[in-house]
Amino acid sequence: MKKPLVILSLVVVLTWGAWFVFTEHLYVVPILAYHHVDEVIHSDSPTVLTDNFARQMEFISSRGYKVLTLDEVIEAIRAGKRLPRNSLAITFDDGYANNYIYAYPVLKKYNFPATIFIITGKDASDGFISREQMLQMQENNIFFGSHSKSHQYLPELKDEQLRDEIFNSKKELEEKINSEVKYFCYCFGGFSDKIIDMVKEAGYQAAFTTNRGKGRFNKNIYALKRVKVGNADTNPLRMWGKLSGFFNFFRSEKEPY
Repeated sequence: MKKPLVILSLVVVLTWGAWFVFTEHLYVVPILAYHHVDEVIHSDSPTVLTDNFARQMEFISSRGYKVLTLDEVIEAIRAGKRLPRNSLAITFDDGYANNYIYAYPVLKKYNFPATIFIITGKDASDGFISREQMLQMQENNIFFGSHSKSHQYLPELKDEQLRDEIFNSKKELEEKINSEVKYFCYCFGGFSDKIIDMVKEAGYQAAFTTNRGKGRFNKNIYALKRVKVGNADTNPLRMWGKLSGFFNFFRSEKEPY
């Protein structure tokens, strides 16, 4: 009986090793993209209900995933370093006040870092995070990037408008949070080579999109694809698929603008 078991074990190990080696170049650290986290569904942007967000974060925690900062992800990409397959990063777009009210306490509970991309022309009176809330969140592993000044579709803007949205949003946000703003997030995911050049010129160290752009494997740090997480992703199988690191491989490639 022992010999068949040894052979079976050997086959399993070799099969697993071959699969790991074969798929290594296909793996991409998933960068999750959230918008609203709230008690009600919003029509303007994707929403994850608060209970479901808590379940998603519990899923990540209980299964031993390593939540990285964007700094760690970018550093690894620049260095050509392979991160462990249970890695991920968490981002939020727009900077809604409900991110502070409902998402922040859950992130804080698990000590998960996250980055929120802020529309700098919006404030608390518009239903967005206040400066005081941002300063508080910064003390607990929450970072901030720019999502432009007014959240317009950048490829349709003239050069002067682009500079205002890209350069001035960085300056305004840095003044608000008293910290360097390293990362930019393209509104609606749209970008072009000219926009990338401006983002670089403005001093951003990387930029993030949705599923736009031709590169599946996030080699271009100024066109990093993210994985949108929705309310239905509380299903463990769906969540596992989006955290697998192979989600980008099965997505269709889209034009950047």
